[in-house]
Amino acid sequence: MLKIIAPYDISVLKTEKSLKRALSQIEQIQNEMLPKMGAKDMHYLRKLIEVKSYGLYYRIILRASLMRTETRAGHYREDFPDRDNENWLKWIIISQKNCNLVMKTKPVPLETYKFNLHGITWIISDFQITFVILSGKNRERRSYDY
Repeated sequence: MLKIIAPYDISVLKTEKSLKRALSQIEQIQNEMLPKMGAKDMHYLRKLIEVKSYGLYYRIILRASLMRTETRAGHYREDFPDRDNENWLKWIIISQKNCNLVMKTKPVPLETYKFNLHGITWIISDFQITFVILSGKNRERRSYDY
């Protein structure tokens, strides 16, 4: 499964086509291969449960990536290269009902959210990311080196 999710066109530069291709491959594995698998002992049973969990995890990631038709932070969509705060300043809420993923969005509650999201300044240079969060009278600065 990792070979399906890790290619450059899924992990870095996403498009609807590449995301749908990966999702189709994950669903094929889940629907056709996993039901035929078994475990001869507890060790392999744990491995089988792990593989099934990865399948669900990757389906969630791919479906959320397809749903978000914008670029935001580490989620870069080649087919939607711009940030869209008007339509996408939202959280994607994912739940499961009758073995199906249910996806909906919820606006980020800017009035009650801990940080003022409009006051975040990103400074990206070389392999360092710095951001400044303005929240009321507090000013917090964090840096990450990559």
